[in-house]
Amino acid sequence: MMAVSMTQVEGKFDPADWGILLTGLSGQPLPDIKNPDPEFFSNTQWESILHLSNLPFFKEFPELLTNDTEIWKEYINNIDQAEIPEVYKDILPLHRLLLVKTLRIDIFTAGVKRFITDVLGEYFIEPQIYTLEESYKDSKPEIPLIYLLSPGDDPQVITK
Repeated sequence: MMAVSMTQVEGKFDPADWGILLTGLSGQPLPDIKNPDPEFFSNTQWESILHLSNLPFFKEFPELLTNDTEIWKEYINNIDQAEIPEVYKDILPLHRLLLVKTLRIDIFTAGVKRFITDVLGEYFIEPQIYTLEESYKDSKPEIPLIYLLSPGDDPQVITK
């Protein structure tokens, strides 16, 4: 939510982008564009691509996939490591996340981490480890320390 708020503050946010990210639906009629490779793009995935094309930034996306299917297939197969095709070189982090969700839902969590890193920095995806000793050193007599334990937490481990 912080990363999304930052994109809003920076003027790089469109509520329609957010809507598709949350629901996968554009709320508009889908263009009648034939799936260029039904063996590679499932019907569900192609429908998601068509919903994505209802956003202004991705208007030409189905045609790009149709015209350069092999290049896009290679990108999709290696989306977490491959360079994005030239036409989208200057893509915004939120749009990159939309592409990952549409093309490779199986690595969406990694896409969210990349989005957070791109917008806020690496610090916000690294686990923060606090010990009782560090917390006690930072405390003051007038400020109590309150610990909330989740099911499965072991207070003996926290104090070590």
